[in-house]
Amino acid sequence: MTDKLWTENQQYYDRIEAYVTAAFYVDPAAAQDTLAEIHADLLQAQASGQSAAAYFGQAPQPIAAGIVANLPRRRGSDWLMMGAFFWGVPFFIFLWRQVMNGRHPVALGTAAVMATLMLAGVVGLALWRRHRAFAHQSKLEVKFLGGTTLIAWLLMVPVGETLLPKMGLVAVPPVVIVAVSLGLWALGLAGAAWLDSVHSWFLRAFEALLLLYIAWPLPAWLGWSVGGLWFGAAVLVGNVLLIWVLGALLPAKHQAQ
Repeated sequence: MTDKLWTENQQYYDRIEAYVTAAFYVDPAAAQDTLAEIHADLLQAQASGQSAAAYFGQAPQPIAAGIVANLPRRRGSDWLMMGAFFWGVPFFIFLWRQVMNGRHPVALGTAAVMATLMLAGVVGLALWRRHRAFAHQSKLEVKFLGGTTLIAWLLMVPVGETLLPKMGLVAVPPVVIVAVSLGLWALGLAGAAWLDSVHSWFLRAFEALLLLYIAWPLPAWLGWSVGGLWFGAAVLVGNVLLIWVLGALLPAKHQAQ
């Protein structure tokens, strides 16, 4: 039996998958397990000459709605972790931009407001995706919309920095900024090395860029004369090599699978 669905059956399955994965409030592991079962059922039906529509006897939307209705919901701890991530990342990016620009004191209040607005944007995007789950969209359209949304989300940081008033100004000692920068750099490096076995050179370079972003303020706050383009290039190349070397040295049992 082939493991590839006919074109019409694949389209039927894709619409079910789109609806189920757009239901962001259900347990993702349970959703993937159920989708795998649906895929296997369609392969068996296909082997006996049945189409997906004939096998299920109805359109994909009620099938998908029934699946979502019976899936377990995310736990409260999952929502807390997701909220903390989607709020914490823009908060850190916004705050770290101020540190990179040598701004002192830093506007913690403005960073908190900006992070809250960006979290609201993520929720709005999830609701919109849920609403559009059964709309006929090509994969290129989905990728284009996702890419433009990500760019707009990232552009909110400099735009918000320009338009929002500076609120909650807090003086942060340089030693704290240096400690946080080094700590986050080391933590990010360890995480990238752990993931090194499951991603490509492109993602390795992307992680190196993130680590460069974290380390960029160090020369200024340490009073070093180095910095600028040469410092950035050296740190970027060094990050890529460190990720590669540490990933190679890390025992397989401790690497991401």
